[in-house]
Amino acid sequence: MENGFFFPATLLTQVTDDMLTMCDETFGPLIAVQRVANEEEAIRKANDSHLALTSSVWTKDNKRGRAIAARLQSGVTTVNDHLYSHGLSETPWGGGKESGIGRTHGPEGLEEMTQAKVVNWDILPSKRNIFWYPFDQATYNGIKNALLFVFPSSVGQWLGASLKLTPFLVKKMFTGWKTGD
Repeated sequence: MENGFFFPATLLTQVTDDMLTMCDETFGPLIAVQRVANEEEAIRKANDSHLALTSSVWTKDNKRGRAIAARLQSGVTTVNDHLYSHGLSETPWGGGKESGIGRTHGPEGLEEMTQAKVVNWDILPSKRNIFWYPFDQATYNGIKNALLFVFPSSVGQWLGASLKLTPFLVKKMFTGWKTGD
């Protein structure tokens, strides 16, 4: 700290919209305060930014603070606090607009860190599946009977489908390929 590696928390007043501290992320212990005419102007100015990592609303009226927070376009908005939300591991945390992509924390953060992959293998010792080539009337009837077997509208329909399905399955799935004449 004696070597100049410390910058004290600083409150900046009389700032204008074109100042760097108002239009860029400083990531320093700076708070820029700008007077506005009313709540609507404050919300408009906040949402007009290309940045949207976090925002905070400071008020004695929590209900009003929550209503304002709902209208702010940012990844995280806190009421009467600023940084504690990053420590909530169960809630998604991250920015919007040009303040980052994606989320950390919570289910959304876990999804950001994973990539789904399917590994599948046949559990039956068949040579081919019911829906594989050739695509002929017998295959169509076999698949139709498989559907009626799984989703019957009556016991009779289930029994009829199973009696037609079984010989088709054995022939289609457990015999070799026919390659033509």
